[in-house]
Amino acid sequence: MNDLREDIIKNQETWTDFKAENRLTVTEGIVAYEYLDNEDSTKNYVYIVDENGNGLKLTYLKSADFKGKFNVGDKIKVSGIPYFKNWGDPKISEYRMDIGNFGSIVVEKENVGVPTPKK
Repeated sequence: MNDLREDIIKNQETWTDFKAENRLTVTEGIVAYEYLDNEDSTKNYVYIVDENGNGLKLTYLKSADFKGKFNVGDKIKVSGIPYFKNWGDPKISEYRMDIGNFGSIVVEKENVGVPTPKK
């Protein structure tokens, strides 16, 4: 996942479109947090991390498709469109992956635990 995060940083000026099907990418991570209770897919998200605690926010998840499919601590393989989201302040930005439009999530291993971020 670290290579993907570096690619997002390197391309942050152009990787702002979350519907760029030509950038469909696969990565793995451990579910650190999930919010899938809203019927509005723009409000649902999952945050995954690698073994060092580096993270990526999975967005545009339809509750009906993803709720109950995985749990916090599960290792998942995801495919989606990576993009950079900036809220107008360089200190407030996110590394994201749109799953809902072209992506998928598959559980690789259940209950591996959430890693503690390393300094």
